Amino acid sequence: MNLHRQSFVHTCFNVFHIEEEIHLFSAAQRLPLLEHMYNHAPTGIVILSREGKCLYVNPAFCKMVGYEQEELLDIRYYHLLYNEAQDQQGLREAYAGWLKATDQVYKTELRLKHKRGTTVWLSLELTIFDDEATEQSYLIAYAMDVTEKKDMEQVLSDNEDLYMLITENTPDVISYSTADGILQYISPSVEKLLGYTKQEMLGKKRLQFYHIEDADYMRVHGMFKETGIMKRRVRHKDGHYLWLEVSYRIIRDEQGKIKRVLSIGRNITERQKSEENLAKAQQLAMFGSWDWDLVNNVMHFSKEFRSIFGYRVKPVETSIDAFMKAVHPEDTERMKQIINNVILKGIHEETFYRIVLPNGEQKVLRSIWEAEMDEHAGKPVQVVGMIQDVTEHREIEQRLRESENRYKSLFQHNPLGICAMNMEGHILSVNPSLEKLTGYTRDELLGAEILVMASSEEQDKIKRHIEMAKQGETQTYESEFIHKEGERLFIKMTNIPIFVQEEIVGCYGIIENVTPLKNYIAQIEKLSNEHSLILNAVSEGIVGLNTEGHVRFMNPAAVEMFGIGSANPLNGSCIDVIRHADEIGSHFPDEQASILQAIRSGASYQAEEAVFWKKDGSSFLASYRISPLMDNGERKGAVMVFVDRTNEKEIIRAKESAERADRAKSEFLSVMSHELRTPMNGIIGMAGLLADTELDEEQRSYIDIITSSSNALMQILNEILDLSKIEAGKMSLLHESFVLEDVVGSVADLFMTQAMEKGIQLEWHIDQEMPGMLVGDHVRIRQILVNLVSNAIKFTERGRVNIFVERKAYSRRKKKCLIEFSVTDTGIGIPADRQHLLFQPFSQLHPALNRKYGGTGLGLSICKNLVKLMGGSIGVDSDEARGATFRFQLDLKLPEGHTLANISRDQPYDSKEG
Repeated sequence: MNLHRQSFVHTCFNVFHIEEEIHLFSAAQRLPLLEHMYNHAPTGIVILSREGKCLYVNPAFCKMVGYEQEELLDIRYYHLLYNEAQDQQGLREAYAGWLKATDQVYKTELRLKHKRGTTVWLSLELTIFDDEATEQSYLIAYAMDVTEKKDMEQVLSDNEDLYMLITENTPDVISYSTADGILQYISPSVEKLLGYTKQEMLGKKRLQFYHIEDADYMRVHGMFKETGIMKRRVRHKDGHYLWLEVSYRIIRDEQGKIKRVLSIGRNITERQKSEENLAKAQQLAMFGSWDWDLVNNVMHFSKEFRSIFGYRVKPVETSIDAFMKAVHPEDTERMKQIINNVILKGIHEETFYRIVLPNGEQKVLRSIWEAEMDEHAGKPVQVVGMIQDVTEHREIEQRLRESENRYKSLFQHNPLGICAMNMEGHILSVNPSLEKLTGYTRDELLGAEILVMASSEEQDKIKRHIEMAKQGETQTYESEFIHKEGERLFIKMTNIPIFVQEEIVGCYGIIENVTPLKNYIAQIEKLSNEHSLILNAVSEGIVGLNTEGHVRFMNPAAVEMFGIGSANPLNGSCIDVIRHADEIGSHFPDEQASILQAIRSGASYQAEEAVFWKKDGSSFLASYRISPLMDNGERKGAVMVFVDRTNEKEIIRAKESAERADRAKSEFLSVMSHELRTPMNGIIGMAGLLADTELDEEQRSYIDIITSSSNALMQILNEILDLSKIEAGKMSLLHESFVLEDVVGSVADLFMTQAMEKGIQLEWHIDQEMPGMLVGDHVRIRQILVNLVSNAIKFTERGRVNIFVERKAYSRRKKKCLIEFSVTDTGIGIPADRQHLLFQPFSQLHPALNRKYGGTGLGLSICKNLVKLMGGSIGVDSDEARGATFRFQLDLKLPEGHTLANISRDQPYDSKEG
């Protein structure tokens, strides 16, 4: 059954309001149930287009008229009339009237022609269905074969004896009554159907046997029309009620007064229950329907539609305003466009949109719009639609997506390796971390046993723990894996059982690589040993003390300086062990002992000169420092470090001698750099002249090597000369106006070709609020930038290098700007534990880097000293493998007669401005 057929089946049975029992069925059971009811209903069902074509017929209707379903489809309804020529016009007028009766059920009787040529009388209930799926309107007819009843009426009118014979033998209840409803005759079948004898009912009013609600309705709205069909609940003798479909006709005398009311009642209790179940199914599915008469601008909304909208719309509206007011503001424009497409162009639309209820609650609706076209005018004349409240469905979908995304994120992005295994131990899924950990690809692991990664010695252990996990016990243990490349890995594995509907179907394996931890623990043990060696090897005396001043440890240097020998100093008082006394050997009282007071107060204390006495009675001059020992904010004691300063004068003299030697070295370097540059300039010049002569390819390669080597050597000499000038305090700075853009641009131009050769993007940016002209040493600023950009390009294999210049602050009074220059790259980066080596002369981060990239280690040291000379600061931000940013800040003045407001980058360079 297709979507439209399903919608029709829903609507067909909705007419009979099946609501009470449908909740007993699940969503998966409803459609087969409805289809079964449609195909096996005793009532004939015909679905007609607005033009009168038969679109759907159920088997019951085919049986009534003797045609097959294929024969009835796509024929006009009036072709089935018994006398088509006579009855066609009247029926067409009636058909048009039925199509307009969109809010009621219309009942009539028609005489049709059976395929065999015989007459078939059908009692019809007609209703309009607006199909949201196709946005078309259809006329649905529910037919009952009343040929027998019609024939019976005819016979009864001709022959009373035959009438009595029929009434006494039909399973339907046949009766007639007076105008006020007093029963005068009832067929014997009433006893089988309702349990009453004829004598128990005759002479009593019909209303006495009706359900109280139906009886009250009859009293208020009148008893009968001239003819028709009605449904009533009639009480059985045992007290329960049956649904009867009653066909009636009023018989009048010659004066037109009611002589009697003839009626035939048929038991439709089972059919009514089915219809109520079907109606309730539609209500539970939260469907609503509506139609819009574009000609008269009238909109009709079903009860379910209005319920979904929180009754913000009336059953009948004369404009779309009430509907649009309920639409979420963010969806309003889109819905207007959809409405225009439907009512102006007749386009079928299906969409989702949100509405806002009076209490502020929001709902998500699925909506289908379909326009019915005027065949002659070629434009829409009516729009029909269906809505379904899918709010809960959307929320469930959203929660499922969120849950799935959380699970995927936890699985895919977990730094721990994770795999899922079935009960046989075969891997069903793996995350990227496990691939990275073991070196195996996902395709190599899927379907394999987890033991493929385990070392041979550990396989039995892993098997045992996995089996325990399959019994419902979570297992955590350490084991060993073998990397695909052969490396042994120490791992910690957790096996967790997988439950599906309370049944164990496998287990997870969560694997943590603890190889670094194992190595770290070994390193800690090694460092601990090394620290012990260091403490034992240093010349300074080191003493550990608790908060009471008792000795907890003492290194050999301290033991030797105090002359303790083999005696155990631990747990002794610091006053007794350290023997801090005055110059004649008298101990300080506790309140005057600075060491003890510092330990008890938890404060740091330092003394440059103190007299300590050895165990043999001799003394020595010492300097010492006491520092508190803290553990998570809690004071645990103190450590005392002291140095024997007896030979301090000799040390000072040695220091002064070393400083003199250093100055001599700087002066020597300065002189020698000058002396070396003269012949080097000659070599570079002559190499350049030689390069301009006619040379073969081998000779030219020799000249290129001489030139590049000479330039490299000249750069080293310049750096040594700059460093020696800085150390000797002979470096002088320029103080002149310059155009910042020219300086930065020339640096970028210098390295642009080199960057392009390496495939690196080199860009530079200057803050829009930056003054165009500044006063300072533009030569040294350019030198610093050249050094930083050169390093950035050297250490960047791919990506980009950016030069940024920003104005950080401006002093109008001092006419100064704080300018920050930064060079950012995407290169190899600098480990945090190596960054302290930067900016030191002749310093390299690692010998391997020096061999690969070259360099003297002087560039950054010179940059730091130049920035310092100009009164600025320099620093670096970097993470290993994520690039680096070197930045320096300088206070630069504005030219005389200029302020920040009237300086333009377009002003020409003027070296005379100071």
